[in-house]
Amino acid sequence: MVFAVATTFVAIAAILGVVGYRFFNWEGREAREERFGRGPREGREARDARMPREAIEATASLPKGARVLASTVGEGRLVVTVDVAGSTEIHIFDLRTLRRIGRLTFTNEP
Repeated sequence: MVFAVATTFVAIAAILGVVGYRFFNWEGREAREERFGRGPREGREARDARMPREAIEATASLPKGARVLASTVGEGRLVVTVDVAGSTEIHIFDLRTLRRIGRLTFTNEP
């Protein structure tokens, strides 16, 4: 009986250990350091040091009559949905440089 209880306890501890390890290490070390800093003493100062010193300004030209329907930011990208004369286009920009890195055009079939 004692052997069964000890085996069950070890099995449950092993499972919890693996789950805990995977939970705290799933991002990778670099991503975790970028998000939380390298140590307990680094906080706001470390995040401020990584921010660009100058503001980046850019102007994106749209065709005449175009209008922006939506925009969103995620994973280092800026995605802008634009209506151009009845067809929808999605423009993708790199968030750090604000250079356009892609365009997807949707058209209606006749």
